[in-house]
Amino acid sequence: MRTLADMFAEDFLLAGETDNVFAWMARAAVLALPSRWEGSALVLLEAMAVGTPVIASRLAGDAAAVLDEGRYGLLFDGTDREALAQALLRQTSGLRVLPGNRADDYSIDRTSDRYAEVVAEVLRAG
Repeated sequence: MRTLADMFAEDFLLAGETDNVFAWMARAAVLALPSRWEGSALVLLEAMAVGTPVIASRLAGDAAAVLDEGRYGLLFDGTDREALAQALLRQTSGLRVLPGNRADDYSIDRTSDRYAEVVAEVLRAG
């Protein structure tokens, strides 16, 4: 019986450092963020910006919010290896959950506008 590792061995690469992740991300079948701890993971937005399906641990910082609780990518319990394996299989099948234009919600323009709104609200309240 083939294991999950056997199934993906030919397609799995740890490429090391690169100056341009987008060329790699655009060719990836899926990006998995299995972290048990993260801050705000920029790698999710990088993958989503080029349309790569993503999987993230619920323990990986703000991943659940970025993926809108699974609307733009799959989430799994960060301690459940079987759930990660199932998510990998789904995201590499015809049933994958695509990110759509979710990365646009985190563009510099929208982020700057949100900060300006917060500052204005604080100033009005102060």
